[in-house]
Amino acid sequence: MSNVKVPNSPPLPTQEVADVPKTQIPAQLTAELDLNSDSDNDVEMSCVSPVKPFENFEQFEHPDSLPSTPDTLANRNVLMSSIPKDTNYVTPMMDFSDPIKAPADVINPFGANKTLSSSSPIPIRLEDMNLPILSDSQEQKLIEYIEERLMAIQRGFVKYLSSKKEAIKEGLTWIELVTKLDEMVEFLWYSIFHLKDVPAIYHGNILIDSSFKVIFSEKFLDMKDDLNSINKYPTKILMQNEVLTLPMNVQSSTFVSFLIKILGDIVDYVEKYNHATFEEWIVLLRLIAKLDNALSIIIDYSNQSSKLLINTTEKVRIASIIQRTKIITVSKFDQFTGKLDTDQIAHHRSAIEAFQIFVGELYEGIVDRTSA
Repeated sequence: MSNVKVPNSPPLPTQEVADVPKTQIPAQLTAELDLNSDSDNDVEMSCVSPVKPFENFEQFEHPDSLPSTPDTLANRNVLMSSIPKDTNYVTPMMDFSDPIKAPADVINPFGANKTLSSSSPIPIRLEDMNLPILSDSQEQKLIEYIEERLMAIQRGFVKYLSSKKEAIKEGLTWIELVTKLDEMVEFLWYSIFHLKDVPAIYHGNILIDSSFKVIFSEKFLDMKDDLNSINKYPTKILMQNEVLTLPMNVQSSTFVSFLIKILGDIVDYVEKYNHATFEEWIVLLRLIAKLDNALSIIIDYSNQSSKLLINTTEKVRIASIIQRTKIITVSKFDQFTGKLDTDQIAHHRSAIEAFQIFVGELYEGIVDRTSA
């Protein structure tokens, strides 16, 4: 569609946004959204109340429908142990009173050989699913909606940076930010393929609870519900000898550009936030694993389908982003372990070694598809 606007690269945190959508936002959205980027109230509303998970995806398929802006999350559980209660509060690592059991086997980031390795092409079967087609105006409104949600996350991030310098708590916490990003990744996945839930192709030991149960033993039971309320748990796990069924025709590659935008934004987020607990590292690793799966599938889909969802220039850009992400993430994890004393390191050696493997295997699916 020649008249569909492709999103630009994200602005820097200190950069003014001069080009904003000029399309009139419908009344049902304006009642919920405040698009004035200079308004502190808008930032505060966005930061304090995490958005409701996208559940009613079918609303985009009706000719007269528009996405409803997510309401605030009622009774949303977050990892309270990772959120300081006051400015002098030091976030604890974990309760170190009980030892962590060593994994029975060497941790395999790709699911203990039951799922595909990152170098394995994803077996995809294309089917005619008779997908609904959005009109140009409907697609443009959806694009503007997505832009606004991502811009709200950016504003919350900038507010966090400002408050961090002033030693006050404002803007998006790390947990709130990851929750919003995870919801947007799921939403964009549906916008592309009209299928709910990004399937777990690679990184099974990160996305699925089993390996963390081995690493953290009974402690993981206390973390599990909170973790799965932040990163949507996969309902589809592609095992060896299974095939992933996708629609033969998709409408637009525009939404893939938003996934690449999130990929780039994460570099800044990882660098600027402090990750002081294993829980905070788990939600980061799960978000990155989900993006790796989504974009790996999109690349393999483009190789099989007549619809090119991602081009060579975008692959080069993605490779550069991933390289920076891996360098920064390894450095941040070294900082995380460097703050542990000798006893804590000995006590959590198995967990640290497992997480070093996870961090070292970031974006392996995409790396194997963009390094040629």
